[in-house]
Amino acid sequence: MDNIVSFDDIDSERDIAAYQTGLPRIVLEGVDDLRFFKHYWFHQLIGSFEFVEASDIVTGGGCTSVMQAVEESRKDNIPAFGIWDRDTLFREKKWSSLFETDDAVFHATTSGKDFYTTLRWEVEAYLLEPDFLDGWLRSCQKKTGSSPVAAGAVTIAIEECENLLKAHRYFATAHHCRKSVSDGFSAHLEADAFVSECNSALAKLQDDGTLPALIDEFVAAVLMAAPSVAASRLSWLLKYVDTKRLLMRLCQRFKSFEEIRWVLAEFMRQSNRRPREIEQKLYQLRDAMAV
Repeated sequence: MDNIVSFDDIDSERDIAAYQTGLPRIVLEGVDDLRFFKHYWFHQLIGSFEFVEASDIVTGGGCTSVMQAVEESRKDNIPAFGIWDRDTLFREKKWSSLFETDDAVFHATTSGKDFYTTLRWEVEAYLLEPDFLDGWLRSCQKKTGSSPVAAGAVTIAIEECENLLKAHRYFATAHHCRKSVSDGFSAHLEADAFVSECNSALAKLQDDGTLPALIDEFVAAVLMAAPSVAASRLSWLLKYVDTKRLLMRLCQRFKSFEEIRWVLAEFMRQSNRRPREIEQKLYQLRDAMAV
């Protein structure tokens, strides 16, 4: 009878319910990730997985808590797997992995049997479908009565991604120096002025210049490897730029309200679109866990 689990050995009512349903858990970083997965992208897999945020299982959120929640679930004999964002590598200062340009190498070095690191910086980056961006820009122009923007939305998004890449030297060094930089830092400034402001802020940090130079090398490699076709280029760059900063800058450019994520998520739901990369991983997990 060693394979029989007593409810006395299970830590919470939620774990007892999960054990009774027999569904494996997919542990996510936070409540917004959970909403995307459950309500907009992977509703069809609710019968195959229990999607949870890490803080439902352990104290705190983020990638560290994801792994802790996976381990706690498994202690209670609940199969579990963690998914977290690429920006985890930024927080952990793993620069070479963060800027890896070979997706196969990236997966081999940043994912494992218990967890998966998304290719894009944050799950919100998967909302930025090219045609959704064009619709967003057109709706803002009609709302504000502004004259048409010469460049299309995808072109603007690529420009903003490249601006943020140029500013990475500051954001990485500030993080290394334990200086917090808000998501909206200089979001009102355009292009060259934004990059100049970041470089000015960088000059005030106590740093020997080694890290900014290293980041510049990584950024150059990312841009060298980026596709030239606009839609593919945007998808590529979304792996390497802070999605929250990008969304704030796009809101400034489009003269839009800032909380656009759920509108874009609803566009995806109505269009029956999902992040293909993550969907493929979930189906792989489902098949593996069914064996």
